[in-house]
Amino acid sequence: MIVGSVISAAGSISAANLQEKAARHDADLARMEAEEAARRARRDTSARLARRRAIDAASGTTSEGSPLLIRQDSAREAEREVRHILRGGMARAGAYQKAGRGGAGARLVDAGSTLLSGISRALTIR
Repeated sequence: MIVGSVISAAGSISAANLQEKAARHDADLARMEAEEAARRARRDTSARLARRRAIDAASGTTSEGSPLLIRQDSAREAEREVRHILRGGMARAGAYQKAGRGGAGARLVDAGSTLLSGISRALTIR
C-alpha cells in the first residue's frame, strides 16, 4: 500500500517536473518569436524609410521640413510597434511560466497528499 503511494507520488512529481520544463520551453519560444517579429518590423520599417528617401531624392525633395518630420514620426511609430511586440512576447512568456509553476505546484501537492493518504491507510490497517 505504501509502495503504491510512493510510486504514485513519484509519478506526480515527475509530471510536475515535465510540466514546468514544458512551460519554460513555451516561454522561451514566446520570447524568441517576439524578438524575431521585432527584428522583422525594424527591417521592414528601415526598408520603407529607405524607399521613401530614395523617392524623395529622385523627385528633388529635400530632407528638411515636412518630409523629415514625416519620416521621424514614422520611425517613432515603428519603434512603438516594436516595443508593443516585445511586451506582448514577454507577457506570453510570463503567462506560460506562471501556468507551469501553478500546474507543477498542484501536482506536487497531489504527490504529498497521495503519500500522506497511503501512510494513513497503512497505519489504519495495522
